[in-house]
Amino acid sequence: MTMRFESAKPVFSEVRGMSHEKKLKPDHSLIGLLPAFCSLVVIAVAAVIFGRQGVAWTATLVFAGFTGFAFTAQRRSGSLSYIASVVYLLTATLALASAPDSVFGFRDRTVFNLFKVLTLPSIATLLYLMFTRRAKWRGRDILELAAAPVDELGDGFTERPYPSGKADYSWDEILGFARFCGKHMISLPYIESERVYLVPVRMGKEFGHLWNVSRNISKDTWVCFDSEGNVTVNISKDDYYLYRDDLSFDQLCDSLADVYVEFLDLYRRDLTVRIIDRLNSVKIGFFS
Repeated sequence: MTMRFESAKPVFSEVRGMSHEKKLKPDHSLIGLLPAFCSLVVIAVAAVIFGRQGVAWTATLVFAGFTGFAFTAQRRSGSLSYIASVVYLLTATLALASAPDSVFGFRDRTVFNLFKVLTLPSIATLLYLMFTRRAKWRGRDILELAAAPVDELGDGFTERPYPSGKADYSWDEILGFARFCGKHMISLPYIESERVYLVPVRMGKEFGHLWNVSRNISKDTWVCFDSEGNVTVNISKDDYYLYRDDLSFDQLCDSLADVYVEFLDLYRRDLTVRIIDRLNSVKIGFFS
């Protein structure tokens, strides 16, 4: 690889020891809870208007809708955690639908009890994935890693892609790395014929990417690897102003490229566990 790896190493040595002050503002967003809140409102309205049977039907339809979303998200990202979500939501949907006086109208509780029991291990699996940070998008972790070595302040945000040099990789390697990033929710890949864009998605912002497959990412934060080995960086205005200070834009772009190029090198050397360790060492919250 290029000399860029040498400049990337201080980022991770600092983060492992957490000797640097976090440079992102605290995350108080509740956007990630919005779907659950809206669902509760819809179910409550159904209870008032239609009574108990209306609640059963509405809750079943809501869970079926979330099952469809989780399935779509898994297909789009390749993430293993969305498989766990699909299993949980599907078993919960079938449990709700088979409950007495519900959608299927079963009087016998045998089927309901079966799906209810199957729901419990799927919930336990999801909780495990959440508390080991395997069920969260790592956008804030990436942004914090990128900012760690940047001490210079600048004139603020610049709305332009930033060319950040070259790296040594084959096209198959960058495609494999893109799939790895999606599978582990490190970044969402957007793949073109000669370019791969890796978008670090923050928790609460994933819906716009996963539901809108034709999303225009020109205003998003991304790192692009092309078929000629060129590395280009774009940082969105929203992400830039998540930082407490106006960091040097060029240095921040270079550092963000360093993070991904170093991760690519670890991927090529089959040291992917180090990538996850370094992301976890940032200690961003489970839901942030």
